[in-house]
Amino acid sequence: MLVKEVKQWEPQNSTLNVLLWGKEGVGKTYLTATMPKPCMYLTFDPNALNGVNDQIVSGAIKAEDIPYLSFDDGDYREVAMAYKDPTNPFGLESIYKETPFKTLVLDSLTSWFKLALTYAIELSRTYGLKEQPTIERPQLVGYGIRSTATKEMAFNLINWCRKHGVNCVFIAHKGEMVKDEQTGIMYNSIGLSGDIPNEIARWCDECWMMGVDGTGKRLLQVQPLSNARPLKTRMFSSDVSTVDATTLSLSQLIDAWRSTGKINNDTLTHLKG
Repeated sequence: MLVKEVKQWEPQNSTLNVLLWGKEGVGKTYLTATMPKPCMYLTFDPNALNGVNDQIVSGAIKAEDIPYLSFDDGDYREVAMAYKDPTNPFGLESIYKETPFKTLVLDSLTSWFKLALTYAIELSRTYGLKEQPTIERPQLVGYGIRSTATKEMAFNLINWCRKHGVNCVFIAHKGEMVKDEQTGIMYNSIGLSGDIPNEIARWCDECWMMGVDGTGKRLLQVQPLSNARPLKTRMFSSDVSTVDATTLSLSQLIDAWRSTGKINNDTLTHLKG
């Protein structure tokens, strides 16, 4: 019989793992640039950092605080690097030694998902299937590999960040409306299939949806909604459902959370000055 050693929990580096999703152009990348710096970006979207360009030009943040690695050339081999090597996803070990950072941002999960399908098709073609998978018809094996690769990549990245005391942020785009098969209710979700959004959200501390109201104000929905999933929070108390993120600094928010334990409406009012 296998005997496991009982261990005593030891406090670890206090890091934050966030899944931030919403429509394109609402300011998700802009908001992540207010995380503790330096912020290392893994970009899978062309022109992903346009969202922080104005902040750099205005002097609000320094260009050297926003290093990045670009994977938007469609090289599917980067997928294998991230999900097959749990100790060194994306080759981050050597990069971190040369350019230490406090926050890692993957922008975006949705674009990664598309790249993972290309990888899945190429890999499944080596299986000797009677009908070769294609982009148009990936078949179950293609979808299965894509799902596994995406979840393993996210899991590996979160664990790597925790090990190194680095905050981890996943940016994702809003997808089409989804129907709950049990209740028939239509709801908004991330543009990823199956249980992937819920799995990644489960591994994260926070899962927020970002949007813009009729006046152009950026809003964060942080508490669960019946028409938006997944959403979850450990940071905000129950009296906070929506946060005005127009001028919000996530660095200040994290500091307040660590000092107070929970963020309530009074704390938010104080942070907004």
